[in-house]
Amino acid sequence: MKPLEMRNRYSFLIIILVFLYSAVNLYGQGSSRTKKPNLITHYNIKIVSDLSNRLDDELYPRQLEDREIISEILHIFPDVFRNYNRLAFQKDKLSYGLLNPLEFRDYNSYKDDLSLDLGAFGQDQFKRVDYVRNRSENAINTDIAKFNSAVHEIYQHALERGSFYTADTWGFFKQVVDENYFNLTNPINTVMAKDISRNIIVLLTDGFIEVANRNSINSCIDRSCELLNSHQIEKFRKYYNNLETKMSLKEAFKASGYKIKPVNNPNLKGVEVLMLELNGRSKTKSGRITKTPTDFEILKLYWKDFLTREGVKKIEIKNVQPSTDNINQIVKAFLEE
Repeated sequence: MKPLEMRNRYSFLIIILVFLYSAVNLYGQGSSRTKKPNLITHYNIKIVSDLSNRLDDELYPRQLEDREIISEILHIFPDVFRNYNRLAFQKDKLSYGLLNPLEFRDYNSYKDDLSLDLGAFGQDQFKRVDYVRNRSENAINTDIAKFNSAVHEIYQHALERGSFYTADTWGFFKQVVDENYFNLTNPINTVMAKDISRNIIVLLTDGFIEVANRNSINSCIDRSCELLNSHQIEKFRKYYNNLETKMSLKEAFKASGYKIKPVNNPNLKGVEVLMLELNGRSKTKSGRITKTPTDFEILKLYWKDFLTREGVKKIEIKNVQPSTDNINQIVKAFLEE
C-alpha cells in the first residue's frame, strides 16, 4: 500500500472516531438513560524533586544524577499512550514540580516547559497524533528537549546557589498536594463518558525531612515526627537493637509507636507514590554498611507507614540505583496495573 493511501485510510479512521466521540458527548449531555458514565482513565504523572543537600556528591555520592533519571522517565512517557485500550483522545499528562515551589524564586518562568500534556489538544485528534508521532513543528520530542533543558537549569541554579533548599517533604504532602494538583486539561464529564486520572507522584528524595534551624534532636514529640533526621533514625535503631524480645523490623516499628506526623490531607487518597533514590547515611562512600538496621531500611518503614495511613493507593520505595536501565524497569513496572 502506498504511503498516501495509508495516510488517507488512517485519516478516515480518525474522522470516524471523532464522529463517534462527538456523538457520545452530544448524547451524554441530553440523556439520562445511562446511570453511570463510562470512565476513561488517563495518566497524570508528577515528577517532584527534593533540591536539598542530597545533591552534594561530596557528602552523599550517587551513581545517577536526578537529571538523568528525569530524562529517562520523559522518554518512557510516550509508551503509556496505548494503555487502557484508548484508541483516541488521550489526556495523559506528565509535569514537573518541587517540594516547595514558592522557595524557588524563578520557578514560574520555567513552568510552560515543564509539562507534556495531551489534553491540550482537546478533541483535535489529528493534531494529537501528529504531535506524538513528531510529524509537526510542535512535536513531543521537541517538548521533551525543552523539558530536559528547563530541569537542567533548575538543578544548576540549586547547585550554584551556595546553599541548598529545604527537604520539607512533610510540608509538601501537607500543603502542596491540594485539590487542584492533579487537574486534567479539557476533561469530558457527561452522562455517557467521564475522564478520570490515575494520579502518580514520582518523588526524587533521600527520604530525610530536614528544615534549616529546625533539625533538633527532640523533633519527634511523643514519637510523632514532623522532621525525620539522623537523630530520629538513630533513636529507632537504638530502640530496635536493645529489644529484649527479638522480632522483625516491621513488627518492632509498629510496636514502637514511631511515625511521621499525619498531615490528614484528603487529596492524597487514591494517589500513587513512587519514591526513588532514598540514600541512607549509614554507609561509607564505598558502600560499606556501618550500622544495622540501615538508614534505608528504617526510612522505608517510616514512609510506607505514613503513606499508607494517608490513604495512598500504591507505594513503592527504592534505594539509590546504579543505572538508568534500572530506573526504566522500576518506572515501567510501577506504571503497569
